[in-house]
Amino acid sequence: MATIRLYSSSGLYNGYYADIVFHAYTGGTTTIATNVLIPYYWTTDYYYGTYDFNFLNELEGTVCHLDIIPEPTPTPTSTETPTPTITVTETYTPDCNFDVDVDVIFPTPTPTTTPTETETPTPTITTTETYTPDCLFDVDIDVIFPTPTPTITPTETPTPTTTNTITETPTVTETFDCVFDIDVDVIFPTPTPTETPTSTPTETPTITITPTETFEPECVTSFTATEVFDPNSVRVEYIVHKLDNAAQGNVTNGTITGETIYLNVPVNTVMSITATTESGTSLIGWNTTPSETNLLQTQNVLTHTALNDITYYAIIDTNDVISKVMCYSPDSDLNDICLTCETTKTIYFDKSDYEANGILNVTWYQNAALTILADNGWYKDPQQTINPVIYQIGNGVATIFGVCDGDVMYCNI
Repeated sequence: MATIRLYSSSGLYNGYYADIVFHAYTGGTTTIATNVLIPYYWTTDYYYGTYDFNFLNELEGTVCHLDIIPEPTPTPTSTETPTPTITVTETYTPDCNFDVDVDVIFPTPTPTTTPTETETPTPTITTTETYTPDCLFDVDIDVIFPTPTPTITPTETPTPTTTNTITETPTVTETFDCVFDIDVDVIFPTPTPTETPTSTPTETPTITITPTETFEPECVTSFTATEVFDPNSVRVEYIVHKLDNAAQGNVTNGTITGETIYLNVPVNTVMSITATTESGTSLIGWNTTPSETNLLQTQNVLTHTALNDITYYAIIDTNDVISKVMCYSPDSDLNDICLTCETTKTIYFDKSDYEANGILNVTWYQNAALTILADNGWYKDPQQTINPVIYQIGNGVATIFGVCDGDVMYCNI
Protein backbone atom coordinates (compact mmCIF):
# COMPACT_ATOMS: atom_id res chain seq x y z
CA MET A 1 0.00 0.00 0.00
CA ALA A 2 1.49 3.39 -1.02
CA THR A 3 0.48 6.94 -0.12
CA ILE A 4 1.02 9.58 -2.83
CA ARG A 5 0.83 13.33 -2.35
CA LEU A 6 -0.47 15.27 -5.35
CA TYR A 7 0.39 18.96 -5.30
CA SER A 8 1.65 21.93 -7.34
CA SER A 9 5.31 22.78 -6.59
CA SER A 10 4.99 26.20 -8.19
CA GLY A 11 2.12 27.06 -5.87
CA LEU A 12 -0.12 28.15 -8.78
CA TYR A 13 -2.66 25.36 -8.25
CA ASN A 14 -2.26 24.68 -4.51
CA GLY A 15 -5.24 25.79 -2.45
CA TYR A 16 -7.78 25.24 -5.25
CA TYR A 17 -10.48 22.59 -5.43
CA ALA A 18 -10.49 19.92 -8.13
CA ASP A 19 -11.91 16.56 -9.16
CA ILE A 20 -9.13 13.95 -9.55
CA VAL A 21 -9.63 11.08 -12.04
CA PHE A 22 -7.08 8.24 -12.36
CA HIS A 23 -6.64 6.27 -15.62
CA ALA A 24 -4.65 3.17 -14.62
CA TYR A 25 -1.74 2.11 -16.86
CA THR A 26 -3.17 -1.42 -16.86
CA GLY A 27 -6.64 -0.18 -17.85
CA GLY A 28 -9.69 1.21 -16.15
CA THR A 29 -10.68 4.63 -14.81
CA THR A 30 -11.22 5.59 -11.17
CA THR A 31 -12.45 8.85 -9.68
CA ILE A 32 -10.01 9.34 -6.75
CA ALA A 33 -11.86 12.26 -5.21
CA THR A 34 -14.28 15.05 -6.06
CA ASN A 35 -14.16 18.68 -4.96
CA VAL A 36 -10.99 18.21 -2.87
CA LEU A 37 -8.35 20.77 -1.95
CA ILE A 38 -4.94 20.49 -3.60
CA PRO A 39 -2.51 19.21 -2.20
CA TYR A 40 -4.25 15.84 -1.79
CA TYR A 41 -3.07 12.53 -0.30
CA TRP A 42 -4.14 9.23 -1.86
CA THR A 43 -3.38 5.74 -0.54
CA THR A 44 -3.36 3.01 -3.20
CA ASP A 45 -1.85 -0.36 -4.17
CA TYR A 46 -1.17 0.81 -7.74
CA TYR A 47 -0.36 4.31 -8.93
CA TYR A 48 0.95 3.90 -12.53
CA GLY A 49 -1.17 5.73 -15.08
CA THR A 50 -2.57 9.19 -15.90
CA TYR A 51 -4.01 11.59 -13.32
CA ASP A 52 -6.49 14.25 -14.53
CA PHE A 53 -7.00 17.30 -12.28
CA ASN A 54 -10.29 19.03 -13.24
CA PHE A 55 -10.27 22.29 -11.31
CA LEU A 56 -13.48 23.85 -10.02
CA ASN A 57 -14.85 27.24 -8.94
CA GLU A 58 -12.71 30.11 -10.24
CA LEU A 59 -10.47 27.69 -12.20
CA GLU A 60 -13.45 25.99 -13.87
CA GLY A 61 -12.30 24.54 -17.21
CA THR A 62 -8.64 24.20 -16.17
CA VAL A 63 -7.41 20.60 -16.53
CA CYS A 64 -3.95 19.34 -15.54
CA HIS A 65 -2.49 15.93 -16.29
CA LEU A 66 0.24 13.82 -14.72
CA ASP A 67 1.56 10.56 -16.26
CA ILE A 68 3.45 7.99 -14.17
CA ILE A 69 4.84 5.22 -16.41
CA PRO A 70 6.53 2.00 -15.13
CA GLU A 71 10.28 1.68 -15.67
CA PRO A 72 11.27 -0.51 -18.72
CA THR A 73 13.23 -3.76 -18.30
CA PRO A 74 16.86 -3.61 -19.50
CA THR A 75 18.20 -6.90 -21.03
CA PRO A 76 22.01 -7.01 -21.44
CA THR A 77 23.24 -9.61 -24.02
CA SER A 78 26.79 -10.54 -25.07
CA THR A 79 27.87 -12.68 -28.09
CA GLU A 80 31.23 -13.90 -29.48
CA THR A 81 32.32 -10.28 -29.67
CA PRO A 82 30.76 -9.33 -26.33
CA THR A 83 28.48 -6.38 -26.88
CA PRO A 84 26.14 -5.93 -23.88
CA THR A 85 23.70 -3.14 -24.64
CA ILE A 86 21.99 -1.27 -21.84
CA THR A 87 19.06 0.87 -22.88
CA VAL A 88 17.00 2.96 -20.45
CA THR A 89 14.01 4.90 -21.65
CA GLU A 90 12.07 7.18 -19.30
CA THR A 91 9.04 9.04 -20.59
CA TYR A 92 6.95 11.60 -18.76
CA THR A 93 4.04 13.26 -20.54
CA PRO A 94 2.27 15.63 -18.12
CA ASP A 95 1.34 19.26 -18.69
CA CYS A 96 0.63 22.42 -16.64
CA ASN A 97 4.35 23.27 -16.33
CA PHE A 98 5.30 20.33 -14.10
CA ASP A 99 9.07 20.15 -13.34
CA VAL A 100 10.99 16.85 -13.42
CA ASP A 101 14.81 16.57 -13.15
CA VAL A 102 16.44 13.42 -14.51
CA ASP A 103 20.02 12.36 -13.64
CA VAL A 104 21.25 9.09 -15.14
CA ILE A 105 24.59 7.60 -14.03
CA PHE A 106 26.13 4.69 -15.97
CA PRO A 107 29.14 3.06 -14.21
CA THR A 108 32.03 1.49 -16.14
CA PRO A 109 31.55 -2.27 -16.64
CA THR A 110 34.52 -4.55 -15.71
CA PRO A 111 34.60 -7.94 -17.48
CA THR A 112 36.09 -10.92 -15.63
CA THR A 113 38.29 -13.48 -17.40
CA THR A 114 38.53 -17.07 -16.09
CA PRO A 115 42.18 -18.34 -16.13
CA THR A 116 43.33 -21.41 -18.12
CA GLU A 117 42.08 -24.77 -16.79
CA THR A 118 43.84 -28.18 -16.70
CA GLU A 119 44.19 -30.34 -19.80
CA THR A 120 40.66 -31.76 -20.05
CA PRO A 121 38.36 -30.49 -17.25
CA THR A 122 34.78 -29.55 -18.03
CA PRO A 123 33.35 -27.88 -14.94
CA THR A 124 29.96 -26.19 -15.23
CA ILE A 125 28.95 -23.44 -12.80
CA THR A 126 25.45 -22.01 -13.12
CA THR A 127 24.28 -19.19 -10.83
CA THR A 128 21.08 -17.20 -11.44
CA GLU A 129 19.88 -14.44 -9.17
CA THR A 130 16.76 -12.35 -9.55
CA TYR A 131 16.35 -9.07 -7.72
CA THR A 132 13.18 -7.07 -7.14
CA PRO A 133 14.39 -3.68 -5.85
CA ASP A 134 12.28 -0.88 -4.42
CA CYS A 135 12.05 2.52 -6.05
CA LEU A 136 11.87 5.63 -3.90
CA PHE A 137 10.09 8.49 -5.67
CA ASP A 138 11.62 11.90 -4.83
CA VAL A 139 12.29 15.24 -6.61
CA ASP A 140 15.15 13.90 -8.83
CA ILE A 141 15.32 10.68 -10.78
CA ASP A 142 18.63 8.84 -10.21
CA VAL A 143 19.06 5.61 -12.17
CA ILE A 144 22.20 3.57 -11.45
CA PHE A 145 23.05 0.52 -13.56
CA PRO A 146 25.67 -1.77 -11.91
CA THR A 147 28.59 -3.46 -13.64
CA PRO A 148 27.58 -6.71 -15.40
CA THR A 149 29.96 -9.71 -15.14
CA PRO A 150 29.90 -11.60 -18.47
CA THR A 151 30.37 -15.36 -18.88
CA ILE A 152 33.74 -16.43 -20.38
CA THR A 153 34.34 -19.90 -21.90
CA PRO A 154 38.11 -20.27 -22.39
CA THR A 155 39.81 -23.06 -24.40
CA GLU A 156 43.24 -24.17 -23.16
CA THR A 157 45.95 -23.51 -25.79
CA PRO A 158 49.69 -22.81 -25.70
CA THR A 159 49.02 -19.16 -26.37
CA PRO A 160 45.53 -18.08 -25.18
CA THR A 161 44.12 -14.87 -26.56
CA THR A 162 41.33 -12.90 -24.90
CA THR A 163 39.15 -10.42 -26.77
CA ASN A 164 36.65 -8.37 -24.77
CA THR A 165 34.56 -5.64 -26.36
CA ILE A 166 31.80 -4.02 -24.34
CA THR A 167 29.49 -1.45 -25.85
CA GLU A 168 27.06 0.59 -23.76
CA THR A 169 24.25 2.52 -25.39
CA PRO A 170 22.29 4.57 -22.85
CA THR A 171 19.21 6.32 -24.17
CA VAL A 172 17.26 8.76 -22.02
CA THR A 173 14.16 10.48 -23.34
CA GLU A 174 12.85 13.44 -21.34
CA THR A 175 9.44 14.96 -22.04
CA PHE A 176 8.08 17.05 -19.21
CA ASP A 177 6.64 20.49 -18.49
CA CYS A 178 4.54 19.97 -15.38
CA VAL A 179 4.35 21.50 -11.93
CA PHE A 180 4.19 18.19 -10.02
CA ASP A 181 7.60 16.94 -8.81
CA ILE A 182 8.29 13.21 -8.72
CA ASP A 183 11.43 11.73 -7.16
CA VAL A 184 12.58 8.34 -8.34
CA ASP A 185 15.71 6.43 -7.27
CA VAL A 186 16.07 3.17 -9.18
CA ILE A 187 19.01 0.87 -8.39
CA PHE A 188 19.59 -2.32 -10.38
CA PRO A 189 21.84 -4.81 -8.51
CA THR A 190 24.91 -6.46 -10.06
CA PRO A 191 23.91 -9.70 -11.84
CA THR A 192 25.99 -12.88 -11.56
CA PRO A 193 25.79 -14.55 -14.99
CA THR A 194 26.25 -18.26 -15.79
CA GLU A 195 29.83 -19.50 -16.15
CA THR A 196 30.65 -22.55 -18.30
CA PRO A 197 34.44 -23.04 -18.56
CA THR A 198 35.72 -25.84 -20.88
CA SER A 199 39.38 -26.85 -21.34
CA THR A 200 40.30 -28.53 -24.64
CA PRO A 201 43.79 -28.98 -26.14
CA THR A 202 43.68 -27.00 -29.35
CA GLU A 203 45.73 -24.44 -31.20
CA THR A 204 43.01 -21.80 -31.68
CA PRO A 205 41.75 -19.89 -28.61
CA THR A 206 38.02 -19.11 -28.52
CA ILE A 207 36.35 -16.86 -25.97
CA THR A 208 32.56 -16.67 -25.85
CA ILE A 209 30.62 -14.36 -23.53
CA THR A 210 26.91 -15.05 -23.31
CA PRO A 211 25.25 -13.43 -20.29
CA THR A 212 21.46 -13.11 -20.30
CA GLU A 213 19.79 -11.42 -17.35
CA THR A 214 16.26 -10.10 -17.06
CA PHE A 215 15.33 -7.62 -14.37
CA GLU A 216 11.73 -6.68 -13.60
CA PRO A 217 11.84 -4.15 -10.76
CA GLU A 218 8.59 -3.31 -9.02
CA CYS A 219 8.31 0.05 -7.34
CA VAL A 220 6.02 0.23 -4.33
CA THR A 221 6.75 3.36 -2.32
CA SER A 222 5.24 6.70 -1.46
CA PHE A 223 5.64 10.03 -3.18
CA THR A 224 7.34 12.82 -1.29
CA ALA A 225 7.78 16.45 -2.27
CA THR A 226 8.49 19.84 -0.78
CA GLU A 227 6.19 22.83 -1.22
CA VAL A 228 7.73 26.23 -1.62
CA PHE A 229 5.61 29.11 -0.35
CA ASP A 230 5.98 32.62 -1.65
CA PRO A 231 6.48 34.83 1.42
CA ASN A 232 5.33 37.83 -0.61
CA SER A 233 1.93 36.29 -1.44
CA VAL A 234 -1.21 35.84 0.72
CA ARG A 235 -4.39 33.82 0.28
CA VAL A 236 -7.76 35.55 0.78
CA GLU A 237 -11.09 33.69 0.85
CA TYR A 238 -14.56 35.17 0.43
CA ILE A 239 -17.50 32.93 1.44
CA VAL A 240 -21.29 33.46 1.36
CA HIS A 241 -22.82 32.46 4.72
CA LYS A 242 -26.60 31.86 4.68
CA LEU A 243 -28.66 32.41 7.82
CA ASP A 244 -31.55 30.73 5.99
CA ASN A 245 -31.25 28.01 3.35
CA ALA A 246 -33.66 29.90 1.10
CA ALA A 247 -31.27 32.87 0.88
CA GLN A 248 -29.51 33.31 -2.48
CA GLY A 249 -26.37 35.35 -3.16
CA ASN A 250 -22.78 35.46 -4.45
CA VAL A 251 -19.47 37.28 -4.00
CA THR A 252 -17.50 38.69 -6.95
CA ASN A 253 -14.34 40.62 -7.73
CA GLY A 254 -15.65 41.51 -11.19
CA THR A 255 -13.91 38.54 -12.83
CA ILE A 256 -14.75 35.57 -10.62
CA THR A 257 -18.24 35.05 -9.17
CA GLY A 258 -19.54 32.34 -6.84
CA GLU A 259 -20.68 31.48 -3.35
CA THR A 260 -16.98 30.92 -2.53
CA ILE A 261 -13.90 32.38 -4.23
CA TYR A 262 -10.20 32.06 -3.36
CA LEU A 263 -7.51 34.52 -4.44
CA ASN A 264 -3.71 34.45 -4.08
CA VAL A 265 -2.42 38.02 -4.29
CA PRO A 266 0.79 39.92 -3.40
CA VAL A 267 1.03 41.42 0.06
CA ASN A 268 -0.42 44.96 0.37
CA THR A 269 -2.79 44.46 -2.58
CA VAL A 270 -5.96 46.56 -2.21
CA MET A 271 -8.95 44.24 -2.70
CA SER A 272 -12.53 45.21 -3.59
CA ILE A 273 -15.19 42.44 -3.33
CA THR A 274 -18.94 42.88 -3.82
CA ALA A 275 -21.72 40.80 -2.23
CA THR A 276 -24.77 40.39 -4.48
CA THR A 277 -28.18 39.00 -3.46
CA GLU A 278 -31.26 37.84 -5.35
CA SER A 279 -34.85 38.98 -4.87
CA GLY A 280 -36.10 38.19 -1.39
CA THR A 281 -32.57 38.09 0.10
CA SER A 282 -30.56 40.86 1.78
CA LEU A 283 -26.95 41.25 2.92
CA ILE A 284 -26.71 41.40 6.71
CA GLY A 285 -23.04 42.41 6.56
CA TRP A 286 -19.38 41.36 6.25
CA ASN A 287 -17.44 39.60 9.02
CA THR A 288 -14.28 37.53 9.57
CA THR A 289 -16.40 34.85 11.28
CA PRO A 290 -19.74 33.29 10.19
CA SER A 291 -21.64 35.41 12.71
CA GLU A 292 -24.12 38.28 12.39
CA THR A 293 -22.79 39.96 15.54
CA ASN A 294 -19.89 42.46 15.65
CA LEU A 295 -20.03 42.97 11.89
CA LEU A 296 -17.17 44.71 10.08
CA GLN A 297 -19.63 46.60 7.86
CA THR A 298 -23.10 46.35 6.34
CA GLN A 299 -22.29 47.79 2.88
CA ASN A 300 -22.24 45.40 -0.09
CA VAL A 301 -18.72 46.39 -1.27
CA LEU A 302 -15.86 45.24 0.99
CA THR A 303 -12.56 47.10 0.45
CA HIS A 304 -9.45 46.02 2.37
CA THR A 305 -5.66 45.61 2.04
CA ALA A 306 -4.39 42.03 1.83
CA LEU A 307 -1.79 41.74 4.61
CA ASN A 308 -2.04 38.03 5.53
CA ASP A 309 -4.08 34.87 4.91
CA ILE A 310 -7.68 35.60 5.92
CA THR A 311 -11.32 34.63 5.29
CA TYR A 312 -14.21 37.10 4.94
CA TYR A 313 -17.88 36.03 5.20
CA ALA A 314 -20.74 37.77 3.38
CA ILE A 315 -23.69 37.03 5.70
CA ILE A 316 -27.07 36.97 3.95
CA ASP A 317 -30.67 36.19 4.99
CA THR A 318 -34.11 36.04 3.42
CA ASN A 319 -36.39 39.07 3.74
CA ASP A 320 -39.84 37.57 4.23
CA VAL A 321 -39.40 33.80 3.86
CA ILE A 322 -38.43 31.03 6.27
CA SER A 323 -37.77 27.43 5.25
CA LYS A 324 -37.75 23.99 6.91
CA VAL A 325 -36.66 20.57 5.64
CA MET A 326 -39.41 18.01 6.36
CA CYS A 327 -39.73 14.22 5.95
CA TYR A 328 -42.44 13.45 3.39
CA SER A 329 -44.69 10.44 2.74
CA PRO A 330 -47.32 10.26 -0.03
CA ASP A 331 -49.50 7.81 1.99
CA SER A 332 -50.82 7.54 5.53
CA ASP A 333 -49.07 4.30 6.57
CA LEU A 334 -47.76 5.11 10.06
CA ASN A 335 -44.97 2.55 9.77
CA ASP A 336 -43.64 4.40 6.73
CA ILE A 337 -44.13 7.83 8.27
CA CYS A 338 -42.91 7.18 11.81
CA LEU A 339 -40.07 4.71 11.20
CA THR A 340 -38.44 6.08 8.04
CA CYS A 341 -37.55 9.31 6.26
CA GLU A 342 -36.93 8.15 2.71
CA THR A 343 -37.95 11.44 1.06
CA THR A 344 -37.39 15.04 2.19
CA LYS A 345 -38.92 18.25 0.92
CA THR A 346 -38.05 21.88 1.69
CA ILE A 347 -41.17 23.79 2.79
CA TYR A 348 -41.33 27.61 2.70
CA PHE A 349 -43.44 29.88 4.93
CA ASP A 350 -44.17 33.59 5.06
CA LYS A 351 -41.71 34.68 7.74
CA SER A 352 -43.96 37.13 9.58
CA ASP A 353 -46.96 34.72 9.53
CA TYR A 354 -44.83 31.83 10.75
CA GLU A 355 -43.35 33.84 13.62
CA ALA A 356 -46.80 35.14 14.63
CA ASN A 357 -48.99 32.02 14.23
CA GLY A 358 -46.76 28.93 14.21
CA ILE A 359 -46.56 26.02 11.79
CA LEU A 360 -50.25 25.00 11.94
CA ASN A 361 -51.79 28.34 11.14
CA VAL A 362 -49.67 29.28 8.14
CA THR A 363 -49.79 28.25 4.49
CA TRP A 364 -47.16 25.70 3.35
CA TYR A 365 -45.37 26.39 0.01
CA GLN A 366 -42.84 24.43 -2.05
CA ASN A 367 -40.98 27.45 -3.48
CA ALA A 368 -39.29 30.50 -1.97
CA ALA A 369 -41.47 32.86 -4.03
CA LEU A 370 -44.49 31.50 -2.11
CA THR A 371 -46.48 30.91 -5.31
CA ILE A 372 -46.77 27.07 -5.39
CA LEU A 373 -48.51 25.17 -2.58
CA ALA A 374 -46.75 22.25 -0.90
CA ASP A 375 -47.59 18.77 -2.19
CA ASN A 376 -50.47 17.04 -0.42
CA GLY A 377 -49.31 14.28 1.91
CA TRP A 378 -47.92 13.57 5.36
CA TYR A 379 -44.92 15.39 6.87
CA LYS A 380 -42.81 15.28 10.02
CA ASP A 381 -39.89 17.33 11.33
CA PRO A 382 -36.70 15.14 11.15
CA GLN A 383 -35.17 17.16 13.98
CA GLN A 384 -38.01 16.14 16.30
CA THR A 385 -36.75 12.68 17.30
CA ILE A 386 -38.99 12.00 20.34
CA ASN A 387 -42.67 11.36 19.50
CA PRO A 388 -42.66 13.54 16.36
CA VAL A 389 -45.94 15.08 15.19
CA ILE A 390 -47.32 13.95 11.82
CA TYR A 391 -48.84 16.81 9.76
CA GLN A 392 -51.32 16.15 6.96
CA ILE A 393 -51.23 18.79 4.21
CA GLY A 394 -54.15 19.49 1.88
CA ASN A 395 -54.14 22.54 -0.40
CA GLY A 396 -51.28 24.08 1.59
CA VAL A 397 -53.14 23.82 4.93
CA ALA A 398 -51.71 21.70 7.77
CA THR A 399 -53.66 19.60 10.31
CA ILE A 400 -52.30 17.21 12.95
CA PHE A 401 -52.73 13.62 11.70
CA GLY A 402 -51.17 11.94 14.75
CA VAL A 403 -48.12 11.51 16.94
CA CYS A 404 -45.50 8.76 16.58
CA ASP A 405 -45.26 6.78 19.83
CA GLY A 406 -41.80 5.33 20.26
CA ASP A 407 -43.18 2.34 22.23
CA VAL A 408 -45.77 1.28 19.64
CA MET A 409 -45.25 -0.54 16.34
CA TYR A 410 -47.96 0.34 13.81
CA CYS A 411 -49.08 -2.46 11.54
CA ASN A 412 -51.53 -2.66 8.67
CA ILE A 413 -54.65 -4.80 9.26
